[in-house]
Amino acid sequence: MKCTVRERFTCWDERTKLKRLYLLSNNVRFLILPWVRWKNLAGKVLSLNLKRLSDDFQQVYGHPVYLVETFVDARFSGTCYRAANWQHVGLTRGWSKSGARYYRNGRPKAVYLYPLSKKAKEILRGDLIPYDFRLFAREGSRSAGSLTRGCGGASVIRLRWC
Repeated sequence: MKCTVRERFTCWDERTKLKRLYLLSNNVRFLILPWVRWKNLAGKVLSLNLKRLSDDFQQVYGHPVYLVETFVDARFSGTCYRAANWQHVGLTRGWSKSGARYYRNGRPKAVYLYPLSKKAKEILRGDLIPYDFRLFAREGSRSAGSLTRGCGGASVIRLRWC
């Protein structure tokens, strides 16, 4: 959960990070084996996955994602991420997690981020999250909140808590 360069990119303080981390997805592993020779295969696979990722999250978990992150070990160059327009934002401090504990492994990894929306940074650091009106309509009546416009015209739901 701790990644200083990601928090710097999103302008998150600890409180905001805890509230917004669910709007981020992590690309855990991506490997094209060395003997596979297919021009632009890595970029094509990444592109196709990124195009559908937020909609898939919306369908399965009920919310979109706005930012994707990946960590590249120092023994790899991250060429496919750079070629697919991911942003290299820095290095980790060289820590790993095992169960509930963190330990220093001494091997920093490169951090790459890919915003899935032009307004991803604005959304991730804002007070309100744009909400998919279609999902709101399926969930029930409007009595749970009010729909307003915000974040450059995106639908935003303001909830009233009882």
